Amino acid sequence: MYTYIALNDQNLLNSSFFTHAGVEYGNESAKFRGSLITLFAAPVYQTDDASNAYTYVIQVKDNSQNSWIFTIYEGPSGTAIGYNGIGDKETEKVAAALIDEIKKTKPSDYEEIVFYHDFGNKITYGCSNGVCYFHEELGNMDLDFDQE
Repeated sequence: MYTYIALNDQNLLNSSFFTHAGVEYGNESAKFRGSLITLFAAPVYQTDDASNAYTYVIQVKDNSQNSWIFTIYEGPSGTAIGYNGIGDKETEKVAAALIDEIKKTKPSDYEEIVFYHDFGNKITYGCSNGVCYFHEELGNMDLDFDQE
């Protein structure tokens, strides 16, 4: 049994152990983010850049008061989880339990719009009444976002 706590310290973001969170793009990614909102409220960091959309810093404690700090983020390769320290079998077990907890949690209602600025693609995703959605509009690679 674990306890999960959202932390608000961006200085804990130096992750050295990475594992894919097992989340596919699309509706599953939208649900995963909605479930993070249900469990931990707003992320500690958020942008409109799809390659760096959000970051949560989560502390996990077990009944023996052992503690692990994880980052959950959406980066260029999708949703991922990082651990600040040396990864071992116990850390992987705790990370898997955290991911399972997120995946089984009902997502909150939300909508986000993020962009792949290099290509001009716009992604609108979120959840409404437990139904999650993901829509990507293809842009123009020649788009210049620095102009007003």
